[in-house]
Amino acid sequence: RSIKYATFLDRVAAFLLDLGLLLLISRFLLVMIDINVWDYWYIIIAAVLLYFIFLPSSEMQATIGMRLTNIRYVNDKRRDITTFPAAFHFLLSLVLFPALIQLLSQLKPVFYDKLAKVQIIKVK
Repeated sequence: RSIKYATFLDRVAAFLLDLGLLLLISRFLLVMIDINVWDYWYIIIAAVLLYFIFLPSSEMQATIGMRLTNIRYVNDKRRDITTFPAAFHFLLSLVLFPALIQLLSQLKPVFYDKLAKVQIIKVK
């Protein structure tokens, strides 16, 4: 059975939705709880790491933005991924961010997807 890989636009849309959600939560904390979010930068970094690592390796197999754009993570055997591949993929995507240019050329999956043995696919 063939699969359809998530496109560059799918992945960017999911990331922007996730970023918007995280910024909305930060804004809520700033206004409603009256704290300076930047005084707690280490908590923000931990929350972002948890969000982008544990949601894709949870039962959802996707972040909220990915769910809204109907894409999800699977491993190279097309099964749910675990925490280690999710973390490895996230860290590779940060370090190898310029490799996203490869997505623009419509080569799917990108090489760090292959390195982490992760695929990001379109779901129905």
